[in-house]
Amino acid sequence: MKKIFCILCALIVLVSCGGGDKPESPSGTGRNDPVINTAETSISATETETSADTTEPSVTETTATETTETETETAPITVPPEDDPVEGTVKPSVFMYHLIMEEPYSIYDGLFVRPSDFAAQLDSVVKSGAVSLFADEYRLTAKPSVVITFDDGYEDNYTTAFPMLKERGIKATIFLVTDLIGTPGYMTEAQIREMADSGLIRFGCHTKSHYDLSTLSEEQVRYQLSESKRIIEELVGYEVVSMAYPTGGFNDLVVRVTSEMFDFAYTTKSPYNTPADNMLTIPRYAVYRTSGAGFVGGVIR
Repeated sequence: MKKIFCILCALIVLVSCGGGDKPESPSGTGRNDPVINTAETSISATETETSADTTEPSVTETTATETTETETETAPITVPPEDDPVEGTVKPSVFMYHLIMEEPYSIYDGLFVRPSDFAAQLDSVVKSGAVSLFADEYRLTAKPSVVITFDDGYEDNYTTAFPMLKERGIKATIFLVTDLIGTPGYMTEAQIREMADSGLIRFGCHTKSHYDLSTLSEEQVRYQLSESKRIIEELVGYEVVSMAYPTGGFNDLVVRVTSEMFDFAYTTKSPYNTPADNMLTIPRYAVYRTSGAGFVGGVIR
């Protein structure tokens, strides 16, 4: 009887001290998937201006938060200081690119803008007299202005887009997925440094592993943002204050944590139906393969 009593006591202690393992933060180890697996949108020949992301690395160990995008009331746009030579009331037109390449290597061919179309789109910026701004320079201007952005950090951003931008003196911002730097199909550290040194390209954060932040816990969101920010800052030598939400996913928690590290955050929402009145949820015009040579010029206002 005494032996049975001891066993029962042991079982009671075991149950009271038990507990499941807590999910760990994503390890952040890079993936060598086909390049398109980290792209923002699933696009066919019938793209629309509203983007929706496709294949993303799964994060099964995370605790999901709200997955619907929600607007916040933080960081409204303010008029620049009086000494700003281009202050005004015109909002910049922001454009989202991924790859500039003649022949797609993926079924998501819409992400591959033809070099000839990209050249014509840049020429329309020059012809319009629009001011080009970096993503961390978004502000109201006195005349038309543009913010050219690229997501993910594909190698053709250096080999194809960079020379075209230099030829025309147009600024651009590339949002990097830091796990992908130096992997097949993506830019190397040396290429990134060269572009940063040119004064025409600035780099922002696209997280460490390109997870949909709206599916992560607060701890994991902080890790994805802070680690990516640290890596890019060490690489380019300046403070990184702009980012773009991978897959376009964000919620109140994500925006709150983002506001602690960045001054500007870009979505995949379209300016056609989303007001650009919050520095942490700035919409962008998605430029696709079928957008055509005249698309950018037709949007600049």
